[in-house]
Amino acid sequence: MFKNLLVCKNMDNQVIVIGTDHHNTLGIIRSLGEEGKLPIVMLPNLKLAFITKSKYINKVIWFDKPNDVIDILLRDYVNETNKAIIICAEDVSISVIDSHYDLLKNLFLLPNAKKQGRINYFLNKDNMHELAMKVGLTVPKSWYLKSGDVLPTDIEFPCISKPCSSIVGGKNEICVNRNIRELEVNIASNKDFLVQAFIEKDYELNIVALAYNHGNDFIIPGVIRKIREYPVNSGSSSFSVLDDYKNYPEIELEKIKAFVGEIGYEGLFSVEFVVKDGIAYFLEINMRNDGNGYVPTSMGINLHYLWCKYLVGEPIVHPCNLNTPCYFMADTRDWVHVMKGRVSMKRWLEDKKKTSCYLLYNGKDQKPFFAFIRNKIFKI
Repeated sequence: MFKNLLVCKNMDNQVIVIGTDHHNTLGIIRSLGEEGKLPIVMLPNLKLAFITKSKYINKVIWFDKPNDVIDILLRDYVNETNKAIIICAEDVSISVIDSHYDLLKNLFLLPNAKKQGRINYFLNKDNMHELAMKVGLTVPKSWYLKSGDVLPTDIEFPCISKPCSSIVGGKNEICVNRNIRELEVNIASNKDFLVQAFIEKDYELNIVALAYNHGNDFIIPGVIRKIREYPVNSGSSSFSVLDDYKNYPEIELEKIKAFVGEIGYEGLFSVEFVVKDGIAYFLEINMRNDGNGYVPTSMGINLHYLWCKYLVGEPIVHPCNLNTPCYFMADTRDWVHVMKGRVSMKRWLEDKKKTSCYLLYNGKDQKPFFAFIRNKIFKI
């Protein structure tokens, strides 16, 4: 296990988590709570949010529009004795924080890329992939289509289309297209789109990590290999394993570090790849907490708390001796594979037996899991 990572527990700074009603945000809350830090959680107004049942929450603040977050921060949290720390759980919140960086940087401790708007610039997949190629990462053959553009004649099928910006486009807009007609239908909205050659992947990899000192230093616990996902072919991990990165030589860590260093980013991040015939194809970087961000915490390396320690000037001791592999499960999603007959009950129980981390159920913080189940049953 990791040793002597979190030796100092006298941090007086308030921590504010901006997120949604999702296990991504819940993972941050639990990581902080397990170290004695009960965060303030800012959420969009919902009828009922299951994550608010966590025992690790200090206070919940509801907001109507993303930019309301800025008004609330400036109204209520600029007079703290110690600057409040802000952690973002999804793209919209990091985009809003980055858009107001000049206003916030002297008042709060923030994820940043040294310059206002720089994170947003690289959230655009066109700019993101240009930098990836510059540092030597392999990127699938791509076409960038502005709204209203005539389709290039050299697009190869099948291809995958996705909005250039994750701020204005959701995962439901990521589509596999078998012909030009399907592509025309799937990019018909008034947005810019990225189209890429569809790669029949052998498997998918994800790196969940922490960058600090503006991308000059890193803590990378390992590499996540996706075993099952839901929805199939377009969803997030439902059953995966975090393993030693040395088992995946196709992942070139130095190029990933160069990529983040070029941006100058510091904060929590993740990078996604698909692998075919031993080649790792870069898909995207997420400059905020990843949905699997709690998994390293369950193994003894709490990236969220380490980030807070760095921000307040406390020393960070680098991890060593990671016990891998660590199997983890998005418990409520992975069960769907059994219900739909894709995975046998025997196989699922075998996988469950070797699972050491669940993204929703947590024996130390059970109420969010049961609130989620109740909401699903009664469709709240």
